[in-house]
Amino acid sequence: MIPEDLIERVEGGTGPERELDARIMAAIEGRELRDGVNWQNRPVLLGRAKTPPHDECVMYFFDLNEAPGHVPALTGSFDAAIALYKRRLPGWVWLKRAPGVFSVYQPSRDGPWARQFEGKSGSDNRALLAAILKAISSP
Repeated sequence: MIPEDLIERVEGGTGPERELDARIMAAIEGRELRDGVNWQNRPVLLGRAKTPPHDECVMYFFDLNEAPGHVPALTGSFDAAIALYKRRLPGWVWLKRAPGVFSVYQPSRDGPWARQFEGKSGSDNRALLAAILKAISSP
């Protein structure tokens, strides 16, 4: 489940935000976050798995304003958003409805679409990402 405040931040922004990328990936991966932890004398955002083996990993370096390579640049890369879409919503369809407005659809056997989620933002990348996150968060 993706917290609503993260989706609102995606829709409210326009450019890349690596800290937001890290928080989104932690939510997708089911990690509990610990802010401002010192790791090797650096302030970091740590993500701890909620399920065994409860591994921890650095999700974001506050002093560098950067996330490690395992965190995709979701807010700054259309390709990263598409890769997330393909991984988490196989069989779904995405559509650009207007500049900054994207929808993702789940096909249905009984009609054209079983479910539809829309994302709006100042950038196409973030609009698509918001629609994907809404779909991932739905029951």
